Amino acid sequence: MKNLLLELVDKERKGEIVDRGAIQSTCKMLMCLSLSSSKRDVYEEDFERPFLQMSREFYKAESQKLLAENSAPVYLRKVEARLVEELERTHHYLDPSTESRITKVVEDELIKEHMSTIVDMENSGVIHMLKNIRVEGNTS
Repeated sequence: MKNLLLELVDKERKGEIVDRGAIQSTCKMLMCLSLSSSKRDVYEEDFERPFLQMSREFYKAESQKLLAENSAPVYLRKVEARLVEELERTHHYLDPSTESRITKVVEDELIKEHMSTIVDMENSGVIHMLKNIRVEGNTS
């Protein structure tokens, strides 16, 4: 069951249409099992931990691809879009407590791990953008 859930999330991240209702029902069932044991352990151990690990691996690979193919502004827009997608995913079918955890994974893998690269990207990094703003401001 866990592998099927993770596979469905992976497919959705890659743009495929998935049955969100089935994912939501399964996650709710895991939470209900957790509630009956007065802990979140069933949901956390059987789904959330593997989900967060899979997400970390997915976004680590995605960051490399996106950095190689995009300028800093485009990269940052794509990061923002991925954050929005994960928030929507959380709201549609995950437990609300997962929101802060998946947000941290996305921010760590897409931003924190690549801060210096994003800042220093030639002809598009943050330093380049700040220099161009200053130059444009002086010529007006």
